[in-house]
Amino acid sequence: MDDSSASIPGPEELFEYASCGLLVTSKDGVIQRVNDTFCRWLGYKSAELLNEVRLQDLIAVGGRVFHQTHWAPLLQIQGSIGEIQLDMIHREGQRVPMLFNAIRRRRGNAAFDEISAFIATDRRAYERELLLARRSAESSLIAQQDTQLALQQSRDVLGIALRGAKMGVWSRNLSTRHVWFSRELEELLGFREGEFSDQPRDFQTVIFDGDRQTVSDVIEHALLSKTDYAVEFKLRHTDGSWLSVEGRGRFAYAEDGKATMLYGVVIDIAERLQAEHQLRQLNEQLNQADRRKDEFLATLAHELRNPLAPLRNVLEILKLRKIADPKLVWAHGIIDRQVSHMTHLVDDLMDVSRITTGRLQLRMQPTDLATAMEHAVETSRPIIDAASHTLTVAWPAVPLSISADPTRLTQMISNLLTNAAKYTPNGGVIDLRADVDQGCVTVSVSDNGIGIAAPHLSRIFDMFSQLTPALDRSQGGVGIGLALVRALAQLHGGEVSVSSDGPGTGSTFLIRLPLIQI
Repeated sequence: MDDSSASIPGPEELFEYASCGLLVTSKDGVIQRVNDTFCRWLGYKSAELLNEVRLQDLIAVGGRVFHQTHWAPLLQIQGSIGEIQLDMIHREGQRVPMLFNAIRRRRGNAAFDEISAFIATDRRAYERELLLARRSAESSLIAQQDTQLALQQSRDVLGIALRGAKMGVWSRNLSTRHVWFSRELEELLGFREGEFSDQPRDFQTVIFDGDRQTVSDVIEHALLSKTDYAVEFKLRHTDGSWLSVEGRGRFAYAEDGKATMLYGVVIDIAERLQAEHQLRQLNEQLNQADRRKDEFLATLAHELRNPLAPLRNVLEILKLRKIADPKLVWAHGIIDRQVSHMTHLVDDLMDVSRITTGRLQLRMQPTDLATAMEHAVETSRPIIDAASHTLTVAWPAVPLSISADPTRLTQMISNLLTNAAKYTPNGGVIDLRADVDQGCVTVSVSDNGIGIAAPHLSRIFDMFSQLTPALDRSQGGVGIGLALVRALAQLHGGEVSVSSDGPGTGSTFLIRLPLIQI
Protein backbone atom coordinates (compact mmCIF):
# COMPACT_ATOMS: atom_id res chain seq x y z
CA MET A 1 0.00 0.00 0.00
CA ASP A 2 1.26 3.48 -0.88
CA ASP A 3 2.26 5.38 2.28
CA SER A 4 1.32 8.63 0.55
CA SER A 5 -2.37 7.82 1.12
CA ALA A 6 -1.96 8.78 4.78
CA SER A 7 -1.51 12.45 3.74
CA ILE A 8 -4.70 12.63 1.70
CA PRO A 9 -7.26 14.96 3.32
CA GLY A 10 -10.49 13.46 4.63
CA PRO A 11 -13.95 14.42 3.46
CA GLU A 12 -14.49 16.99 6.19
CA GLU A 13 -11.24 18.75 5.31
CA LEU A 14 -12.11 18.67 1.62
CA PHE A 15 -15.49 20.25 2.42
CA GLU A 16 -14.01 22.91 4.70
CA TYR A 17 -11.22 24.05 2.36
CA ALA A 18 -12.74 23.49 -1.08
CA SER A 19 -11.91 26.25 -3.57
CA CYS A 20 -15.58 27.19 -3.70
CA GLY A 21 -17.93 28.21 -0.92
CA LEU A 22 -20.33 25.43 0.13
CA LEU A 23 -23.44 25.89 2.24
CA VAL A 24 -26.52 24.02 3.37
CA THR A 25 -29.50 26.18 4.38
CA SER A 26 -33.08 25.65 5.44
CA LYS A 27 -35.88 26.58 3.03
CA ASP A 28 -36.06 30.03 4.55
CA GLY A 29 -32.30 30.60 4.15
CA VAL A 30 -31.00 29.92 7.69
CA ILE A 31 -27.41 28.68 7.36
CA GLN A 32 -27.14 25.15 8.80
CA ARG A 33 -23.74 24.22 7.45
CA VAL A 34 -21.00 26.32 5.85
CA ASN A 35 -17.39 25.69 4.93
CA ASP A 36 -14.33 27.68 5.89
CA THR A 37 -13.84 29.01 2.36
CA PHE A 38 -17.17 30.87 2.36
CA CYS A 39 -16.61 32.20 5.88
CA ARG A 40 -13.12 33.42 5.01
CA TRP A 41 -14.37 35.27 1.90
CA LEU A 42 -16.79 37.28 4.05
CA GLY A 43 -14.64 37.61 7.19
CA TYR A 44 -16.79 35.50 9.54
CA LYS A 45 -16.27 32.44 11.71
CA SER A 46 -18.64 29.57 11.06
CA ALA A 47 -20.03 29.77 14.61
CA GLU A 48 -21.19 33.31 13.90
CA LEU A 49 -23.29 32.15 10.95
CA LEU A 50 -24.58 28.69 11.83
CA ASN A 51 -28.26 28.72 12.83
CA GLU A 52 -27.96 32.46 13.43
CA VAL A 53 -27.90 34.15 10.02
CA ARG A 54 -29.92 33.76 6.84
CA LEU A 55 -28.00 33.75 3.57
CA GLN A 56 -30.12 36.61 2.23
CA ASP A 57 -29.07 38.77 5.21
CA LEU A 58 -25.50 38.72 3.85
CA ILE A 59 -26.60 39.96 0.41
CA ALA A 60 -26.38 43.65 -0.58
CA VAL A 61 -29.66 45.54 -0.38
CA GLY A 62 -30.42 45.43 -4.10
CA GLY A 63 -29.69 41.72 -4.25
CA ARG A 64 -32.09 40.96 -1.41
CA VAL A 65 -34.98 42.11 -3.59
CA PHE A 66 -33.75 39.81 -6.36
CA HIS A 67 -33.49 36.96 -3.85
CA GLN A 68 -37.08 37.47 -2.77
CA THR A 69 -38.57 37.94 -6.28
CA HIS A 70 -36.49 35.45 -8.28
CA TRP A 71 -34.21 33.17 -6.25
CA ALA A 72 -36.79 31.88 -3.75
CA PRO A 73 -39.64 31.41 -6.32
CA LEU A 74 -37.34 29.62 -8.79
CA LEU A 75 -36.11 27.19 -6.13
CA GLN A 76 -39.70 26.54 -5.08
CA ILE A 77 -40.89 25.94 -8.67
CA GLN A 78 -38.02 24.17 -10.43
CA GLY A 79 -35.86 23.02 -7.54
CA SER A 80 -32.62 24.61 -8.74
CA ILE A 81 -31.00 27.83 -9.90
CA GLY A 82 -27.77 28.37 -11.78
CA GLU A 83 -25.28 31.19 -12.43
CA ILE A 84 -26.88 33.83 -10.21
CA GLN A 85 -24.43 36.66 -9.51
CA LEU A 86 -25.05 38.76 -6.38
CA ASP A 87 -22.96 41.16 -4.29
CA MET A 88 -22.33 39.90 -0.75
CA ILE A 89 -21.40 42.21 2.11
CA HIS A 90 -18.08 41.50 3.87
CA ARG A 91 -18.01 41.84 7.63
CA GLU A 92 -16.01 45.06 7.18
CA GLY A 93 -18.56 46.52 4.76
CA GLN A 94 -17.02 46.04 1.31
CA ARG A 95 -18.90 44.25 -1.47
CA VAL A 96 -17.79 40.79 -2.58
CA PRO A 97 -19.30 39.68 -5.94
CA MET A 98 -20.20 35.98 -5.93
CA LEU A 99 -21.75 33.56 -8.41
CA PHE A 100 -24.26 31.12 -6.86
CA ASN A 101 -25.73 27.78 -7.85
CA ALA A 102 -28.32 26.07 -5.68
CA ILE A 103 -30.41 22.92 -5.63
CA ARG A 104 -33.25 22.00 -3.29
CA ARG A 105 -33.28 18.49 -1.81
CA ARG A 106 -35.54 16.60 0.54
CA ARG A 107 -34.67 14.13 3.28
CA GLY A 108 -37.79 12.63 4.70
CA ASN A 109 -40.21 15.48 5.40
CA ALA A 110 -37.45 18.08 5.62
CA ALA A 111 -36.33 20.25 2.69
CA PHE A 112 -32.98 21.99 2.52
CA ASP A 113 -30.91 23.88 -0.08
CA GLU A 114 -27.40 22.88 -1.18
CA ILE A 115 -25.52 25.96 -2.42
CA SER A 116 -22.14 26.53 -4.05
CA ALA A 117 -20.55 29.97 -4.37
CA PHE A 118 -17.66 31.31 -6.43
CA ILE A 119 -15.86 34.64 -6.27
CA ALA A 120 -16.92 36.45 -9.47
CA THR A 121 -14.61 39.42 -10.04
CA ASP A 122 -15.54 39.18 -13.71
CA ARG A 123 -18.17 37.29 -15.67
CA ARG A 124 -16.30 33.99 -15.73
CA ALA A 125 -13.94 34.14 -12.75
CA TYR A 126 -15.72 31.26 -11.06
CA GLU A 127 -14.42 28.80 -13.71
CA ARG A 128 -10.85 29.44 -12.57
CA GLU A 129 -11.88 28.64 -9.00
CA LEU A 130 -13.39 25.40 -10.22
CA LEU A 131 -10.14 24.38 -11.93
CA LEU A 132 -8.36 24.74 -8.59
CA ALA A 133 -11.03 22.55 -7.01
CA ARG A 134 -10.49 20.04 -9.81
CA ARG A 135 -6.76 19.80 -9.03
CA SER A 136 -7.58 19.07 -5.39
CA ALA A 137 -10.02 16.36 -6.46
CA GLU A 138 -7.50 14.82 -8.90
CA SER A 139 -4.88 14.46 -6.17
CA SER A 140 -7.44 12.46 -4.17
CA LEU A 141 -8.32 10.15 -7.06
CA ILE A 142 -4.82 8.52 -7.03
CA ALA A 143 -5.37 7.06 -3.55
CA GLN A 144 -5.60 3.27 -3.00
CA GLN A 145 -8.50 1.08 -1.84
CA ASP A 146 -8.33 1.96 1.87
CA THR A 147 -9.20 5.66 1.11
CA GLN A 148 -11.93 5.03 -1.48
CA LEU A 149 -14.79 5.67 0.94
CA ALA A 150 -13.37 9.05 2.03
CA LEU A 151 -12.71 9.97 -1.59
CA GLN A 152 -16.27 9.08 -2.58
CA GLN A 153 -17.66 11.27 0.19
CA SER A 154 -15.53 14.22 -0.92
CA ARG A 155 -16.59 13.55 -4.52
CA ASP A 156 -20.23 13.83 -3.50
CA VAL A 157 -19.56 17.24 -1.95
CA LEU A 158 -17.82 18.51 -5.10
CA GLY A 159 -20.64 17.02 -7.16
CA ILE A 160 -23.01 19.50 -5.54
CA ALA A 161 -21.07 22.35 -7.12
CA LEU A 162 -20.65 20.61 -10.49
CA ARG A 163 -24.29 19.61 -10.88
CA GLY A 164 -25.57 22.95 -9.64
CA ALA A 165 -23.37 24.79 -12.14
CA LYS A 166 -24.10 22.33 -14.99
CA MET A 167 -20.44 21.50 -15.32
CA GLY A 168 -18.37 18.44 -16.04
CA VAL A 169 -14.65 17.89 -15.61
CA TRP A 170 -12.16 15.66 -17.37
CA SER A 171 -8.43 14.94 -17.59
CA ARG A 172 -6.09 13.38 -20.09
CA ASN A 173 -2.81 11.60 -19.35
CA LEU A 174 -0.55 12.74 -22.20
CA SER A 175 1.71 9.71 -21.84
CA THR A 176 -0.91 6.94 -21.81
CA ARG A 177 -3.51 8.91 -23.82
CA HIS A 178 -6.08 7.76 -21.24
CA VAL A 179 -8.98 10.18 -20.76
CA TRP A 180 -11.12 10.37 -17.62
CA PHE A 181 -14.57 11.98 -17.63
CA SER A 182 -16.57 12.96 -14.55
CA ARG A 183 -20.07 11.56 -14.13
CA GLU A 184 -21.45 15.12 -14.45
CA LEU A 185 -19.91 15.45 -17.92
CA GLU A 186 -21.43 12.14 -18.98
CA GLU A 187 -24.81 13.34 -17.71
CA LEU A 188 -24.51 16.60 -19.64
CA LEU A 189 -24.12 14.64 -22.87
CA GLY A 190 -26.72 11.99 -22.02
CA PHE A 191 -24.35 9.02 -21.54
CA ARG A 192 -24.78 6.33 -18.93
CA GLU A 193 -22.04 6.02 -16.33
CA GLY A 194 -18.85 4.64 -17.88
CA GLU A 195 -20.35 4.67 -21.39
CA PHE A 196 -18.27 7.59 -22.65
CA SER A 197 -15.07 6.44 -24.39
CA ASP A 198 -11.71 7.00 -22.73
CA GLN A 199 -9.97 7.69 -26.06
CA PRO A 200 -9.29 11.30 -27.21
CA ARG A 201 -10.27 10.49 -30.83
CA ASP A 202 -13.72 9.38 -29.72
CA PHE A 203 -14.27 12.61 -27.80
CA GLN A 204 -13.44 14.50 -31.00
CA THR A 205 -16.41 12.84 -32.72
CA VAL A 206 -18.95 14.55 -30.42
CA ILE A 207 -17.55 18.03 -31.18
CA PHE A 208 -19.39 19.97 -33.88
CA ASP A 209 -17.51 19.67 -37.18
CA GLY A 210 -17.24 23.45 -37.60
CA ASP A 211 -15.73 23.86 -34.10
CA ARG A 212 -13.29 20.94 -34.09
CA GLN A 213 -10.34 22.76 -35.65
CA THR A 214 -10.89 25.85 -33.48
CA VAL A 215 -10.84 23.76 -30.29
CA SER A 216 -7.71 21.97 -31.42
CA ASP A 217 -5.93 25.24 -32.28
CA VAL A 218 -6.82 26.85 -28.93
CA ILE A 219 -5.53 23.87 -26.93
CA GLU A 220 -2.35 23.70 -29.04
CA HIS A 221 -1.71 27.40 -28.42
CA ALA A 222 -2.17 26.90 -24.66
CA LEU A 223 0.38 24.06 -24.76
CA LEU A 224 2.97 26.14 -26.61
CA SER A 225 2.45 29.29 -24.56
CA LYS A 226 1.95 27.45 -21.24
CA THR A 227 -1.26 29.35 -20.53
CA ASP A 228 -4.82 28.40 -19.68
CA TYR A 229 -7.29 28.11 -22.54
CA ALA A 230 -10.96 29.02 -22.95
CA VAL A 231 -13.09 28.25 -25.98
CA GLU A 232 -16.81 28.06 -26.78
CA PHE A 233 -18.08 25.25 -29.00
CA LYS A 234 -20.89 22.72 -29.42
CA LEU A 235 -21.09 19.08 -28.29
CA ARG A 236 -23.54 16.49 -29.60
CA HIS A 237 -25.97 15.09 -27.04
CA THR A 238 -26.96 11.44 -27.31
CA ASP A 239 -30.45 12.55 -28.41
CA GLY A 240 -28.93 14.25 -31.46
CA SER A 241 -29.25 17.84 -30.23
CA TRP A 242 -26.30 20.20 -29.93
CA LEU A 243 -25.21 21.53 -26.54
CA SER A 244 -23.55 24.97 -26.35
CA VAL A 245 -20.61 24.71 -23.95
CA GLU A 246 -17.49 26.52 -22.87
CA GLY A 247 -14.30 24.57 -22.38
CA ARG A 248 -11.57 25.75 -20.02
CA GLY A 249 -8.40 23.97 -19.05
CA ARG A 250 -4.68 23.94 -18.39
CA PHE A 251 -1.67 21.66 -18.76
CA ALA A 252 0.40 20.23 -15.92
CA TYR A 253 4.16 20.04 -16.45
CA ALA A 254 6.97 17.90 -15.11
CA GLU A 255 10.16 19.39 -13.67
CA ASP A 256 11.80 19.21 -17.08
CA GLY A 257 9.02 21.41 -18.51
CA LYS A 258 7.31 18.64 -20.46
CA ALA A 259 3.50 18.58 -20.33
CA THR A 260 2.23 15.46 -18.58
CA MET A 261 -1.50 16.04 -17.95
CA LEU A 262 -4.33 18.11 -19.36
CA TYR A 263 -7.17 19.09 -17.04
CA GLY A 264 -10.38 20.54 -18.35
CA VAL A 265 -13.86 21.70 -17.41
CA VAL A 266 -16.90 21.76 -19.69
CA ILE A 267 -19.70 24.20 -18.81
CA ASP A 268 -23.21 24.23 -20.20
CA ILE A 269 -23.67 27.87 -21.26
CA ALA A 270 -27.12 27.62 -22.87
CA GLU A 271 -28.69 29.70 -20.07
CA ARG A 272 -25.86 32.21 -20.25
CA LEU A 273 -26.21 32.61 -24.02
CA GLN A 274 -29.96 33.02 -23.65
CA ALA A 275 -29.42 35.65 -20.95
CA GLU A 276 -26.92 37.47 -23.17
CA HIS A 277 -29.41 37.38 -26.04
CA GLN A 278 -32.12 38.76 -23.80
CA LEU A 279 -29.72 41.44 -22.56
CA ARG A 280 -28.94 42.48 -26.15
CA GLN A 281 -32.66 42.65 -26.88
CA LEU A 282 -33.23 44.70 -23.74
CA ASN A 283 -30.40 47.07 -24.69
CA GLU A 284 -31.92 47.50 -28.14
CA GLN A 285 -35.31 48.20 -26.58
CA LEU A 286 -33.72 50.76 -24.27
CA ASN A 287 -31.94 52.37 -27.22
CA GLN A 288 -35.20 52.54 -29.13
CA ALA A 289 -36.94 54.03 -26.11
CA ASP A 290 -34.15 56.58 -25.77
CA ARG A 291 -34.48 57.52 -29.45
CA ARG A 292 -38.25 57.83 -29.08
CA LYS A 293 -37.70 60.03 -26.02
CA ASP A 294 -35.41 62.32 -28.02
CA GLU A 295 -37.93 62.46 -30.84
CA PHE A 296 -40.71 63.22 -28.35
CA LEU A 297 -38.71 66.05 -26.76
CA ALA A 298 -38.00 67.55 -30.17
CA THR A 299 -41.65 67.33 -31.19
CA LEU A 300 -42.82 68.68 -27.84
CA ALA A 301 -40.47 71.65 -28.01
CA HIS A 302 -41.63 72.53 -31.53
CA GLU A 303 -45.30 72.18 -30.59
CA LEU A 304 -44.90 74.31 -27.46
CA ARG A 305 -43.05 76.98 -29.36
CA ASN A 306 -45.96 77.61 -31.74
CA PRO A 307 -48.47 78.98 -29.16
CA LEU A 308 -45.77 80.93 -27.30
CA ALA A 309 -45.04 83.22 -30.25
CA PRO A 310 -48.56 84.73 -30.48
CA LEU A 311 -48.74 84.99 -26.69
CA ARG A 312 -45.52 87.00 -26.68
CA ASN A 313 -46.87 89.22 -29.48
CA VAL A 314 -50.07 89.91 -27.53
CA LEU A 315 -48.03 90.84 -24.46
CA GLU A 316 -45.95 93.27 -26.51
CA ILE A 317 -49.14 94.88 -27.86
CA LEU A 318 -50.54 95.21 -24.33
CA LYS A 319 -47.30 96.90 -23.24
CA LEU A 320 -47.96 99.64 -25.80
CA ARG A 321 -51.32 100.37 -24.18
CA LYS A 322 -51.40 102.19 -20.89
CA ILE A 323 -53.31 100.00 -18.46
CA ALA A 324 -54.62 101.88 -15.44
CA ASP A 325 -56.32 99.02 -13.61
CA PRO A 326 -53.83 97.68 -10.97
CA LYS A 327 -55.30 94.17 -11.23
CA LEU A 328 -54.71 94.12 -14.99
CA VAL A 329 -51.17 95.38 -14.48
CA TRP A 330 -50.63 92.59 -11.91
CA ALA A 331 -52.12 89.97 -14.26
CA HIS A 332 -50.04 91.26 -17.18
CA GLY A 333 -46.87 90.92 -15.11
CA ILE A 334 -47.65 87.32 -14.12
CA ILE A 335 -48.40 86.32 -17.72
CA ASP A 336 -45.22 88.06 -18.93
CA ARG A 337 -43.02 86.24 -16.38
CA GLN A 338 -44.60 82.85 -17.01
CA VAL A 339 -44.35 83.20 -20.80
CA SER A 340 -40.68 84.12 -20.39
CA HIS A 341 -40.18 81.08 -18.14
CA MET A 342 -41.95 78.80 -20.63
CA THR A 343 -39.91 80.24 -23.49
CA HIS A 344 -36.69 79.52 -21.60
CA LEU A 345 -37.76 75.93 -20.90
CA VAL A 346 -38.78 75.35 -24.52
CA ASP A 347 -35.48 76.81 -25.76
CA ASP A 348 -33.58 74.44 -23.45
CA LEU A 349 -35.64 71.51 -24.71
CA MET A 350 -34.88 72.51 -28.29
CA ASP A 351 -31.15 72.74 -27.52
CA VAL A 352 -31.14 69.34 -25.79
CA SER A 353 -32.92 67.84 -28.78
CA ARG A 354 -30.41 69.34 -31.19
CA ILE A 355 -27.45 68.10 -29.14
CA THR A 356 -28.74 64.54 -28.73
CA THR A 357 -29.48 64.30 -32.47
CA GLY A 358 -26.21 65.97 -33.50
CA ARG A 359 -27.93 68.94 -35.14
CA LEU A 360 -26.60 71.73 -32.91
CA GLN A 361 -24.16 73.89 -34.86
CA LEU A 362 -21.78 76.14 -32.93
CA ARG A 363 -20.71 79.46 -34.46
CA MET A 364 -17.18 79.46 -33.11
CA GLN A 365 -15.29 82.76 -33.08
CA PRO A 366 -12.90 84.69 -30.81
CA THR A 367 -15.11 85.77 -27.92
CA ASP A 368 -14.41 88.19 -25.08
CA LEU A 369 -15.21 86.44 -21.80
CA ALA A 370 -16.17 89.62 -19.93
CA THR A 371 -18.77 90.47 -22.57
CA ALA A 372 -20.33 86.98 -22.29
CA MET A 373 -20.40 87.31 -18.49
CA GLU A 374 -22.07 90.73 -18.73
CA HIS A 375 -24.79 89.38 -21.05
CA ALA A 376 -25.33 86.38 -18.77
CA VAL A 377 -25.79 88.68 -15.75
CA GLU A 378 -28.32 90.77 -17.68
CA THR A 379 -30.26 87.62 -18.64
CA SER A 380 -30.29 86.20 -15.10
CA ARG A 381 -30.83 89.50 -13.26
CA PRO A 382 -34.67 89.27 -13.04
CA ILE A 383 -34.72 85.92 -11.19
CA ILE A 384 -31.80 86.98 -8.97
CA ASP A 385 -33.50 90.24 -8.01
CA ALA A 386 -36.87 88.53 -7.53
CA ALA A 387 -35.32 86.37 -4.81
CA SER A 388 -33.49 89.37 -3.22
CA HIS A 389 -30.10 87.73 -3.78
CA THR A 390 -26.81 89.66 -3.66
CA LEU A 391 -24.71 89.07 -6.78
CA THR A 392 -20.99 89.84 -6.76
CA VAL A 393 -18.98 89.68 -9.97
CA ALA A 394 -15.19 89.43 -10.20
CA TRP A 395 -14.47 90.50 -13.76
CA PRO A 396 -11.29 89.26 -15.51
CA ALA A 397 -8.29 91.37 -14.56
CA VAL A 398 -7.16 91.39 -18.21
CA PRO A 399 -9.10 90.77 -21.44
CA LEU A 400 -9.55 87.02 -21.94
CA SER A 401 -10.40 85.70 -25.38
CA ILE A 402 -11.65 82.18 -26.05
CA SER A 403 -12.84 80.36 -29.15
CA ALA A 404 -16.56 79.96 -28.51
CA ASP A 405 -20.07 80.52 -29.73
CA PRO A 406 -20.90 83.82 -27.95
CA THR A 407 -24.57 82.97 -27.58
CA ARG A 408 -23.87 79.51 -26.14
CA LEU A 409 -21.14 80.79 -23.82
CA THR A 410 -23.57 83.34 -22.43
CA GLN A 411 -26.20 80.60 -22.13
CA MET A 412 -23.86 78.36 -20.09
CA ILE A 413 -23.01 81.12 -17.58
CA SER A 414 -26.63 82.29 -17.41
CA ASN A 415 -27.85 78.75 -16.70
CA LEU A 416 -25.42 78.43 -13.79
CA LEU A 417 -26.51 81.80 -12.38
CA THR A 418 -30.18 80.86 -12.75
CA ASN A 419 -29.53 77.49 -11.11
CA ALA A 420 -27.79 79.20 -8.17
CA ALA A 421 -30.75 81.57 -7.75
CA LYS A 422 -33.26 78.70 -7.76
CA TYR A 423 -31.42 76.61 -5.19
CA THR A 424 -30.55 79.44 -2.80
CA PRO A 425 -33.10 80.64 -0.21
CA ASN A 426 -34.25 84.27 -0.58
CA GLY A 427 -31.65 86.82 0.43
CA GLY A 428 -28.69 84.62 -0.47
CA VAL A 429 -25.29 85.46 -1.92
CA ILE A 430 -24.13 84.45 -5.41
CA ASP A 431 -20.58 84.97 -6.64
CA LEU A 432 -19.50 84.97 -10.31
CA ARG A 433 -15.82 85.14 -11.14
CA ALA A 434 -13.40 84.38 -13.99
CA ASP A 435 -9.76 83.33 -13.86
CA VAL A 436 -6.96 81.65 -15.82
CA ASP A 437 -5.61 78.24 -14.80
CA GLN A 438 -3.01 76.19 -16.71
CA GLY A 439 -3.87 77.53 -20.15
CA CYS A 440 -7.62 77.40 -19.56
CA VAL A 441 -10.25 79.99 -18.74
CA THR A 442 -12.33 79.12 -15.64
CA VAL A 443 -15.73 80.60 -14.88
CA SER A 444 -17.10 79.78 -11.44
CA VAL A 445 -20.53 80.38 -9.91
CA SER A 446 -20.74 79.93 -6.13
CA ASP A 447 -23.71 80.28 -3.79
CA ASN A 448 -24.61 79.80 -0.13
CA GLY A 449 -27.72 77.79 -0.99
CA ILE A 450 -29.01 74.33 -0.11
CA GLY A 451 -25.80 72.54 -1.13
CA ILE A 452 -25.46 69.06 -2.61
CA ALA A 453 -25.10 65.74 -0.78
CA ALA A 454 -22.09 63.66 -1.85
CA PRO A 455 -24.15 60.86 -3.51
CA HIS A 456 -25.83 63.43 -5.79
CA LEU A 457 -22.62 65.08 -7.05
CA SER A 458 -22.01 62.45 -9.73
CA ARG A 459 -25.60 62.72 -11.05
CA ILE A 460 -26.20 66.46 -10.87
CA PHE A 461 -25.49 66.95 -14.60
CA ASP A 462 -27.76 64.10 -15.74
CA MET A 463 -30.85 64.96 -17.76
CA PHE A 464 -33.91 65.73 -15.56
CA SER A 465 -31.80 65.45 -12.40
CA GLN A 466 -33.06 67.59 -9.50
CA LEU A 467 -32.17 68.02 -5.86
CA THR A 468 -35.00 66.83 -3.62
CA PRO A 469 -35.40 70.05 -1.57
CA ALA A 470 -36.05 72.01 -4.78
CA LEU A 471 -38.96 69.83 -5.89
CA ASP A 472 -41.29 71.79 -3.59
CA ARG A 473 -40.14 75.11 -5.04
CA SER A 474 -42.15 76.60 -7.87
CA GLN A 475 -38.98 77.66 -9.67
CA GLY A 476 -37.36 74.22 -9.42
CA GLY A 477 -37.40 73.64 -13.18
CA VAL A 478 -37.32 70.25 -14.87
CA GLY A 479 -33.62 69.43 -14.59
CA ILE A 480 -32.46 70.42 -18.07
CA GLY A 481 -30.24 73.45 -17.43
CA LEU A 482 -27.18 71.72 -15.93
CA ALA A 483 -27.32 68.86 -18.45
CA LEU A 484 -27.30 71.51 -21.20
CA VAL A 485 -24.32 73.28 -19.61
CA ARG A 486 -22.30 70.06 -19.59
CA ALA A 487 -23.20 69.23 -23.21
CA LEU A 488 -22.32 72.75 -24.43
CA ALA A 489 -19.04 72.77 -22.46
CA GLN A 490 -18.02 69.47 -24.04
CA LEU A 491 -18.90 70.77 -27.51
CA HIS A 492 -16.53 73.68 -26.80
CA GLY A 493 -13.73 71.27 -25.88
CA GLY A 494 -14.10 72.00 -22.18
CA GLU A 495 -15.75 70.60 -19.11
CA VAL A 496 -17.91 71.56 -16.14
CA SER A 497 -17.60 70.32 -12.57
CA VAL A 498 -19.29 70.85 -9.22
CA SER A 499 -18.17 70.81 -5.60
CA SER A 500 -20.07 71.06 -2.33
CA ASP A 501 -19.39 70.20 1.29
CA GLY A 502 -22.91 68.83 1.69
CA PRO A 503 -26.48 69.97 2.42
CA GLY A 504 -26.77 73.54 3.66
CA THR A 505 -23.20 74.52 2.68
CA GLY A 506 -23.79 75.95 -0.78
CA SER A 507 -22.10 74.79 -3.97
CA THR A 508 -19.64 75.89 -6.65
CA PHE A 509 -19.93 75.13 -10.38
CA LEU A 510 -16.81 75.55 -12.51
CA ILE A 511 -16.56 75.77 -16.32
CA ARG A 512 -13.11 75.18 -17.90
CA LEU A 513 -12.58 76.22 -21.53
CA PRO A 514 -9.38 76.48 -23.63
CA LEU A 515 -7.83 79.95 -23.71
CA ILE A 516 -6.73 81.49 -27.03
CA GLN A 517 -3.03 82.15 -26.76
CA ILE A 518 -2.30 85.69 -27.99
